[in-house]
Amino acid sequence: MIRRLRRNKGWSQARLAAEACRAAGLPSDSLTQQDIYRYEKGKRTPREWLPFIAAALGVPLVELQQAAGAGAQEGVPVTVADFLPDSDPLAPVKAGHGRRIGAGDVTDLAGRVHGLRLADDVLAGGT
Repeated sequence: MIRRLRRNKGWSQARLAAEACRAAGLPSDSLTQQDIYRYEKGKRTPREWLPFIAAALGVPLVELQQAAGAGAQEGVPVTVADFLPDSDPLAPVKAGHGRRIGAGDVTDLAGRVHGLRLADDVLAGGT
């Protein structure tokens, strides 16, 4: 939907990115052409940027939210957080500083790294 609305205005992806940054009141390099490309291809969901993209395109936010919701309902993963466990995977290891860590801590870290690698692969379009 973003691509269709952008093309109707005759804008490039870079122009939409700049207009969305302007609507957000942020520097023009805060959102890039590559980000817009990913949103249009469905590789990423513009959660934080959606209100500003809607404002730049001159459409009600609800329209874009419904379109984004439809993509999420199709089972498309939205962020890395969708793949992480409920506990905080980025919390510091419980071992004290300057001490050796035990096998349990190593297993925990290995699980965290593995989960993040899998999430990265899926979000990047891998298997």
